[in-house]
Amino acid sequence: IVYKKGSGKAGLSINLPMNKNYSFEAYAAKDYYVDSNPMDTITNVTVSRSSKYYVSSNGNDDTGTGALKAPYATLGKVFREIEFRKIDENLYDYEIYLMSNLQLLEEEKLDADDETFFFYSAGNLKINTVNSRKYTIDSNSLGSFLYFAGTSLEISNIKFTNNLAIFYQAIRFDTTEDNSLLKLTNCDFENNKCSGNGGALYIDTPNT
Repeated sequence: IVYKKGSGKAGLSINLPMNKNYSFEAYAAKDYYVDSNPMDTITNVTVSRSSKYYVSSNGNDDTGTGALKAPYATLGKVFREIEFRKIDENLYDYEIYLMSNLQLLEEEKLDADDETFFFYSAGNLKINTVNSRKYTIDSNSLGSFLYFAGTSLEISNIKFTNNLAIFYQAIRFDTTEDNSLLKLTNCDFENNKCSGNGGALYIDTPNT
């Protein structure tokens, strides 16, 4: 990789596969001729995980990494890891890609006493499918899918079914951010019930 010509400090960000070993060397070169020994002044090398997660009913929460070729099996695993990374890495923007239909289980809830499966605060979230195919998230009448209190929520190509709750809808978009955004593309809502107002969407922002 030829990154910077001339003298001075340089920074570089590249994407590398996980679970592999890497060594780094830097050389001074001119006209494609290396005229120095490897420099041992490479500093501040960090390896960061991708902010994209893949989920498939054929995935594995124990041996998977959330990558395209090693997806997780449940959204519960993804949302728990995201909440941990927000605290540990101060990373607040994530993307989730479905590779199959998903049936939510009671044990996936972030809070066992809550009627909502997942809560997302602070930051931006995108949920889509691989190859833009339409997939279903079935809550099995065990609660509502998502309480979102971040900034931007974009969902595409998802069908939400069987959300059943007392207070929350399938998706509750409830944020105090002035620049908040909710964008739904090619999404369907079916058989979603709430004893409060509506069963599909609840929207409460400074812009509504």
